[in-house]
Amino acid sequence: MLPANLPILAIDLPGHGLSSMYPVGIFHHSTEDIVALRRVVKHFQWKEKLNLMGHSLGSIYSFVYSSLFPNEVNKYIGFDNIKITANDNDKFVRQSGLEIDRFLKFMENPDYRPEYTWDVIVERQKKGSMDSMTIESTKLLLQRGAYKSAKKEGYFGFRRDIRQMVSVHSRLPQEHIREMASRLRCEVLYIKFKGAKYYEDKRKVDEIVEIIKKNSKYFEYHEVEGTHHGHLNNPENVAPIVGNFLKTI
Repeated sequence: MLPANLPILAIDLPGHGLSSMYPVGIFHHSTEDIVALRRVVKHFQWKEKLNLMGHSLGSIYSFVYSSLFPNEVNKYIGFDNIKITANDNDKFVRQSGLEIDRFLKFMENPDYRPEYTWDVIVERQKKGSMDSMTIESTKLLLQRGAYKSAKKEGYFGFRRDIRQMVSVHSRLPQEHIREMASRLRCEVLYIKFKGAKYYEDKRKVDEIVEIIKKNSKYFEYHEVEGTHHGHLNNPENVAPIVGNFLKTI
């Protein structure tokens, strides 16, 4: 539904979809994913400014990239999230040790991958999204997110790296996020779905939005009907907004 002449590269980050995983033993941190994005840019030797579009974690990474390389981003489009979730300092300290042990438990058998029938894996994926995806959307994501079992006919497993479940070290203090927001210089489109929750105190999000408004070249905000995966369930609700934002490319 986007302009037909628009060049688009959609990326499976390491540990997602059809991309390979990070080496065994590495405690996954979001910094590695930002480095992966930078590697893509360097690999293709792009000289023109980038236009970044992402949903949820993809939007957060786009925000981070836009702040780290403010002179290299033209437009940033974010669906439902626009900032890293801020640390709760007390919770961060209390949970860090537990998360490290949880990671090591995963690594005791890194090749363990439970497999399910198609109907079951679809249901597990849908529940994992807190039922924010329709069955049709769930099946669409599983085209790249699931593999066919080589052991059992009619069974499937998730491709994702289980280390993605350990994420306590992927958050930052709010003061760091403020500084990142102040560095954005690109045009920004932020679309929030009305049926989706905030993952922290909304006032922290509003604070960052105000900083982005003040420092970015242009800021546009829309609230649209839908759940956290509203862009996937009902793309027709957001495509005209995105298309109009991209007209000046």
